[in-house]
Amino acid sequence: MQIIKLSTKCITVATGALALVALLSVPVTTRILAQEGNPIEVAYIDTHGHIELAFEEGGVEAALATMDAEGIQQMLIMPVPLGQEADEDDVAGIAAQYPDRFAFLGGGWTLNSKIQDAPDPVSPEALASFESAALEILRQGAIGFGEMVGEHFSLRRGHPYISAQPDHPLFLRLADIAARYGVPIDLHMEALTENTPRDSLCEITTVCWTHPRETNPNPATFPENITALETLLSHNRRARIVWVHAGWDNTDQRTVKLMRRLLEDHPNLYMNIKFRRSLTNRPLDGAGQLRSGWLDLIRSFPDRFTIGTDAKYPADQGEDWIPLHRELLNQLPPDLARKVGYLNAIRIYNLNQRLICHRPGTRAAQTIWVDASSLNAHLAHGDSVGPCG
Repeated sequence: MQIIKLSTKCITVATGALALVALLSVPVTTRILAQEGNPIEVAYIDTHGHIELAFEEGGVEAALATMDAEGIQQMLIMPVPLGQEADEDDVAGIAAQYPDRFAFLGGGWTLNSKIQDAPDPVSPEALASFESAALEILRQGAIGFGEMVGEHFSLRRGHPYISAQPDHPLFLRLADIAARYGVPIDLHMEALTENTPRDSLCEITTVCWTHPRETNPNPATFPENITALETLLSHNRRARIVWVHAGWDNTDQRTVKLMRRLLEDHPNLYMNIKFRRSLTNRPLDGAGQLRSGWLDLIRSFPDRFTIGTDAKYPADQGEDWIPLHRELLNQLPPDLARKVGYLNAIRIYNLNQRLICHRPGTRAAQTIWVDASSLNAHLAHGDSVGPCG
């Protein structure tokens, strides 16, 4: 498969005392704003968002309004894990309608469901069905797979508990598919360095919720999963695994020390940073200042972090934790802020390229990457989106 090198040419635009960075090579509408009393010094790409069309209208409008207010140039959207089957088509449709503002990842419903329902041991038929579904997601135009789940706590009534060790045979097969076609996997996984009783987490997060008419689905003990994560990372080093929600720690075990060790040991591991106000191991302290340990971590691995708010629209529009992501960027040195804000996202998620099948249905058919600006020309003479069959 031919891989086209990414272009990340930038230009600095001075506006009064502000120096703002505008992207030239990314196929997105550049919307770098400086609002009176609320200067946006660093625009960014939000690599993890949700638009809940299956539940509420107005999600797209709420997301676009937030993006404009916060200086978010582009948002990568994906189905919530095991949300609604229609979510898979919804995110693809949004990205097709607003190609300059949204791109999408797929599998939150389809692939997670297949992992949860897989027989033990996993049969050849289950492996084949899983791979076929993954390839179809790429043919819909997905730029990767997500939001995939290793460990998802139930934090409130109606919020699902989902668990699958990252070394599950279908996760390993997904890593091979992702490596073959050069696309990333977004993995939601609470950090569990040891088997952890649920009751020990009651004061950290809402995992021990109760309701008179509904049973809490969380198990009495959550299984250790870092060993399985490292198996997944080691299985195929060409597979880019994005462990999402760094800074949003529901176990007090996703420490800077743990993340540093994993990033050192696994060059194919990436992370995005998510803020909520109440949890431990956050990048910003109570006064809103960037913690020195986090700054050292990001400086040590400048090419491995992005911003991923995990905002769900329209419900989260106006939430006071959304601006914290920009506050983090504004406290980074400019070269590091550009990487974390958007350059890493462009590279990790191939945002200025598109995966296509060139000359499908012929003996010369081949799967290649092309520059995003040339996609329509390729489609016009018979090429198709995604890998060849």
